[in-house]
Amino acid sequence: MLIGIGAALVIATLAVYSGVRTHDFVDYDDYSYVVDNPRLRSGLDLRSIAEDFHSPYFMNWSPITMVSFRIDFAIHEVSARGYLITNVALHAITSLLLLLTFVRATGSLWPSAFVAFAFAVHPLHVESVAWVSSRKDVLSGVFFAAALFTYARFIDRPESLRRKHSVTACVILALLSKPTAVTLPVTLLLLDYWPFERLRDPNSGKLDLRRIWAAAIEKWVWFAAAIAVGVITIWVQNLSGTLVLTKELTLGERLYHAIQSYGVYLARTFWPMDLAAFYPLTSEYAPSFTASLAIAIALSAAAFGLTRTRPYLLVGWLWFVITLLPMIGIVQVGLQAQADRYMYLPLIGPAIAVAWGARDIPLRGRSRIAVMSTAALLIGIALTFLARSQVGYWRATVPLFERALAVTEGNFLAHKGLAVGLLRAGDLERAREHFEHALRIKPDWPPAQIGLGDTAMLSGKCAEAVGHYERALAVQPHEVNAHIAAGLCYIQLGRLAEALPHLEFAHRLGNRSEALTRALEIARENR
Repeated sequence: MLIGIGAALVIATLAVYSGVRTHDFVDYDDYSYVVDNPRLRSGLDLRSIAEDFHSPYFMNWSPITMVSFRIDFAIHEVSARGYLITNVALHAITSLLLLLTFVRATGSLWPSAFVAFAFAVHPLHVESVAWVSSRKDVLSGVFFAAALFTYARFIDRPESLRRKHSVTACVILALLSKPTAVTLPVTLLLLDYWPFERLRDPNSGKLDLRRIWAAAIEKWVWFAAAIAVGVITIWVQNLSGTLVLTKELTLGERLYHAIQSYGVYLARTFWPMDLAAFYPLTSEYAPSFTASLAIAIALSAAAFGLTRTRPYLLVGWLWFVITLLPMIGIVQVGLQAQADRYMYLPLIGPAIAVAWGARDIPLRGRSRIAVMSTAALLIGIALTFLARSQVGYWRATVPLFERALAVTEGNFLAHKGLAVGLLRAGDLERAREHFEHALRIKPDWPPAQIGLGDTAMLSGKCAEAVGHYERALAVQPHEVNAHIAAGLCYIQLGRLAEALPHLEFAHRLGNRSEALTRALEIARENR
């Protein structure tokens, strides 16, 4: 039976994601991570791999993910199909590992199957799987699930160092794939509470502080690894400037957004409609905040109040809250309010609560089997249909951001993303309109200014283009591409003295492209 369910799980995953075979890279980090990534062209030798470990790339430090991109590049070069098929395979493996983990840990086949199927076909996971740049989600997910499975084996023989080392290896690989796996050691503690029942006194059934302490000490290496990776990540993000919003938003504003986001994520879990690649952050009050706060209080009260009879509810709720904590916005990274990819692992928590909670529905005999199987089938069909539809939007840049604009408001990044897609397609007029629309929503935003500069340059209007580049650099002085583009425009205008500082600055920031080298030679020879 288990083999049959596993096979059905793989088939369901392929049914949802079969369309990625015809997808292209989207101009939403894919060009930075793969298409225009100079690191991938340096090969798979030890020196190149070592660079991934000691040098962050594109505002992130995820060395194992970068190594996986190197492997794909060696096989597929710049064909998006290969990268996306790898993502689908990793996602299927994670789903299977979740199935095996919960069957081993609980002995319950069908609730475990529900969790695995919900994970495999939920629309919120489409962004992580159908987006090349989200490789870190699916790769970290495999090692996260592997850590859960190896930990379930370790519980059977806690004296086995070999089994403990297997867990350690999986924890470290998950952390080096995506730092948000820092919550993994706490997740293992949740499993100690339920289903492993390691934290209660066997006689009284109450939580035993000595047992809790022993379980935590047992995991000290995993906690230490998580803390170390967390510190490195914050340092890298601060260095790259992506934590700027943390400095701009007050703690109260960030807590407001965090509480609201918990409610939004929970709503999208049970009603995954109108999903988008980007949800803009807003400081305006929304009625969803009050609803989110009320739901959080009610669910917390219910979960803690039913710990003796239904401990899985507390585990499911805390799994959702804790694994989402690094991305919830208390430490704000980036311009998004929420992101579907952030629910890749947290979604397991609500699935646990629903799967085991359904067993408590007061039905018996054949009626129970009929109701449960019918409900599970309908949920599975609905999720599969919605997810497959969502996959289609990720086929290229233009449909991706057209969809985002259709289901969100004030989405400056979607306007900019659509403009970039139109620009690559040669539709300069429509591209200019969307860049300008992005600037109306977010004035002086450097990416949109740079986009207008690129549009003007491609239209042969270099004098207009340098004005946009200079405005972008006034806000973001270290933007390498703007310096290079401004330098090239100044050369075309014959203003070599003004071109040279831009080109030299880009060179000092580490850009060694052939175009920059050639432009520098021209500017220096004719200044």
